[in-house]
Amino acid sequence: MPIKTINPGQELPIKTSGRWLSVINATGQFVVSAPEFGELVGKVSRQYDLASVTEVAFKNEGTDPVEVEYEIANIPVTGSGTGVVTVENDVVVKRIQEGISVSATVSSIEDGKTRHIPANVIQQHPDVVIPAGQSKKLVDARDNTNRLVSVQNISGQMTMVRIGNSLVDGQGGLMLRGALDAPASTTVSNAAEIWAYNPDGQDATLTVSEEYRP
Repeated sequence: MPIKTINPGQELPIKTSGRWLSVINATGQFVVSAPEFGELVGKVSRQYDLASVTEVAFKNEGTDPVEVEYEIANIPVTGSGTGVVTVENDVVVKRIQEGISVSATVSSIEDGKTRHIPANVIQQHPDVVIPAGQSKKLVDARDNTNRLVSVQNISGQMTMVRIGNSLVDGQGGLMLRGALDAPASTTVSNAAEIWAYNPDGQDATLTVSEEYRP
């Protein structure tokens, strides 16, 4: 099938050896004209009856070149268009006909609404005493849904600790500075082991609890 490029402002004559002109594809808007019927808009999937027309012109009245693929035949041809579909207005979906199946670990959908799935287990651990200059593991790794580990510094006097992995030391990790009369706390959402290091000059005492879903 012929493909013609029409430059801006160009009028391109097309000989019509058959009765039906079909526009198969086009990269933009153009005009189909002939003395017998005047000017018509050229669009993808349109067919033009050229029973008494021997020549038409493709006109590009725009500012960019337009590439047109067309076909001329003696019989009308119908079928599904393959051109580009342009949606000019906003698309609004009023409802979803079929239900949606969702697999979720943090939230669920009930009656079309999203609901957070809370933890349903609280595990309290014995207080952890960390001597000065040492580190201790606070909790083991636990790959459970919605796991949260809460750590509170309740040392006898104002003391700083660092929270992190097994390599935590005085140069890195989350800083937690507190005391029994001014406790400091933090919550960590992680499945890994959680450790604490005491870089201070006196013992540090931490309370630890876990929340999760089995």
